[in-house]
Amino acid sequence: MYKLIFSTYQYVVVIMLFLVVVIFFCHGIILIVQNMGKKMLKTKEENENLYVFVDHNINNNIEDICDLIELQYDFLSGNCKKLFLQFTDCERVDAAVAVIIGTLPEYARTRKKSVYFRFPGDKDNHPVLRFMKDVGMYKYYMKKAEIKYAGENAIPFNRIEDERMMEEYTDKIMELAPIRMEWEAQCILSSYIYEVYQNGFFHSESEIGVFTSGFLIKFVDIWKGKTLVAKNV
Repeated sequence: MYKLIFSTYQYVVVIMLFLVVVIFFCHGIILIVQNMGKKMLKTKEENENLYVFVDHNINNNIEDICDLIELQYDFLSGNCKKLFLQFTDCERVDAAVAVIIGTLPEYARTRKKSVYFRFPGDKDNHPVLRFMKDVGMYKYYMKKAEIKYAGENAIPFNRIEDERMMEEYTDKIMELAPIRMEWEAQCILSSYIYEVYQNGFFHSESEIGVFTSGFLIKFVDIWKGKTLVAKNV
């Protein structure tokens, strides 16, 4: 458990961060309203099956997130019993939104429905399936504990079961953090991350529980000659 006593300066910083979050939240609500009714994923219904053709990369933006949430709602509330998510021309799923796709089968089970992922061509070498293996999603659903699929840079896809897991995942996120900081700052950031897990676990009232996933992505900026690090959780 992370316990901290904040100084006046730290309280000011927290208030400023809260105001920033409120502004982004309001902006997000406006974009959601503007995008209501717009279909970005191609779908087809046939014999109580819903086929979804993912013909573009799934990124961490309001349009793609709204699209996935709307797809989830339409499938769970509709008459189709099976969802086939076909990654036709998709080569990348952003780690920050992967958990939405990853929990589709869990939500489907609550309605006695099924979700299937389909990959064209050489399935084993498809970049989206490789990502699902790297982030631990494949291992979670295939139940192959004897094989280590998740990479060392992953926040493994999993359901948070108790406070011990909250601490383990908080420590993993801090371990993969792309910057190093003083102990006091690390404790403050850790407490915020832990609180996110804690609030979700005790107050979300989710019918499938609280899931987490993420991945540390490293890439090289050729023009500046620097190695950059990007992390999504």
